[in-house]
Amino acid sequence: MEIPIRKIAVYSVLLIVSSISAFAQVAPTDGTSASGPVAVSWKEVEDHRIGRLPIVRVDSKDGNSPLPFLSGITVKVTVNPEGTVTSAFAGTLPGHYPDDKNTAEIKGKAEAAARGIRYRPFEREGHGVWATFAESIAVQPRELKPSVHVPFPAVRDWNTVVMNLTRTGCLGTCPYYEITVHGDGTVIYTGLTFVAIKGRHQCKISEASVHELVAAFRDADYYSLQDKYVWNATDLPTYISSIEIDGQSKQVADYAGEIIGMPQAVSDLEATIDRLSGAKQWTEGTADAVHCLREENWNFNSPEGARMLVDVAEGGTADAVRELVAAGAPLNGRGEKDRTPLMWAAKRGNVEMLHTLLEAGAGEQDPRGITAALAIAGESKNKEVVTTLVTFGNSTGFRNGQGQTMLMLAAASGVLTAVDQVLQGHPNVNAQDQNGRTALMAASWGNDSTKSPEIDRARVVRILLEAGAGPNVRDEDGNTALIDTTEDSKVALALLQGGANINAQNKAGQTALINCVSPEVAWVLLANHADASIRDANGKTALDLAQQYQLHEKEEVLVSGKEPRIR
Repeated sequence: MEIPIRKIAVYSVLLIVSSISAFAQVAPTDGTSASGPVAVSWKEVEDHRIGRLPIVRVDSKDGNSPLPFLSGITVKVTVNPEGTVTSAFAGTLPGHYPDDKNTAEIKGKAEAAARGIRYRPFEREGHGVWATFAESIAVQPRELKPSVHVPFPAVRDWNTVVMNLTRTGCLGTCPYYEITVHGDGTVIYTGLTFVAIKGRHQCKISEASVHELVAAFRDADYYSLQDKYVWNATDLPTYISSIEIDGQSKQVADYAGEIIGMPQAVSDLEATIDRLSGAKQWTEGTADAVHCLREENWNFNSPEGARMLVDVAEGGTADAVRELVAAGAPLNGRGEKDRTPLMWAAKRGNVEMLHTLLEAGAGEQDPRGITAALAIAGESKNKEVVTTLVTFGNSTGFRNGQGQTMLMLAAASGVLTAVDQVLQGHPNVNAQDQNGRTALMAASWGNDSTKSPEIDRARVVRILLEAGAGPNVRDEDGNTALIDTTEDSKVALALLQGGANINAQNKAGQTALINCVSPEVAWVLLANHADASIRDANGKTALDLAQQYQLHEKEEVLVSGKEPRIR
């Protein structure tokens, strides 16, 4: 039977989370051995663990039972202030495994393996402490050892050596790329999806690294391995390694091979190919990859260069962004979700990357990106990013091509943090752009679907009014902030409380009641004595237009005068 990996993955995550939660409930948190060990996070455990996690090998009849081999066993571990494991207790096995002698043996092996793990001391206030946490010990079948040994060929001509690793995509976000290493040290990388740098690129590694990589194939007894180790599941990536020496070639396909007993040497070899070939610099987007691009005389100042800067800003390092910018990559490219490099830097909270982009002129070339970056930073409550963006705007006297100031952009985002930060610089709150629009108008228009507490247009309107924003300033079309408030009833109420003229008309004769589309806004206006008999320049009342444009809920409010039903 083919087993969908998504179901197994979800089950495994739930199992581990529930096990960790159960363990955490009994762990004291004050950090002293007298009162009990500190419960530490998974991330802290990862940072302190020395070496990789052990694997428990057990007999398997068919090699296709997904549990416990896939999810492993959760073991509660306690370590002393020196980082030595003092106790390990295995939780319940996943799935429907009986609590029998075989189960007890597997759990015992997992506990023994956990006791052999070493950690750097966990510290609090500069002193080592007792710590407790959960580790997931992998349980896998015994390795399928080669039945026949095939001698590894001697390398007579290094120019004939070609080594390759392809990691394919999966249902999720698995990096999809291919890396090929030639005997002369030439490396060819091709990035497809979910990698920081896409496309075909070339680099060079040392002769010593090439020799070390061939030795890794030899140590894995590579030519003796099976051609494929394939588990009967779906949605997983496939890893295909290969080597050719003087015409003698060998390939190994790994599709969740460890689940069915693939030798650990294969996985280790795959990791070694990545390490020695420099695959990480491409897949993760580091400055080393940019150096390789320079060596191949790649055209940075191109549409491809713009897209690469977007991709690296999304998933790469600040150093790589700096190198790409220095090499001439355009700053205004757009990628997935229509995001620019500036937006990704804000999304990730990478202030160093943000500085690089702003100093290179990204904000001036793409003012829309400043607005979006402010919104993203505000949603994530990343005040350092907000401060960086606002400081940039204030220091440059920023105005975009439409004459919008930083306060207008911050107000348009609806982000409280952003507006607060801009107001600290005491800007002109009634400044108008080329169309006569103010920050208050920018804040009043629209209705955000986000539930982020940092997006609150009504509160933004109130703080702008408190800062001296004029509620009845008009743009070139005669609109006021209240006339602009078409959807958000809380904004309409805040403007009315701030002194907005409820019956003001624009050049087309429209009032806020005529212009709004929301029944909630209409009701707030009516409840505050808006004149429903006013007609626009075409002689139409609010009710006439609601009927004309089939705004049935607004029409119901205008006719009945009753508060609309909650939608």
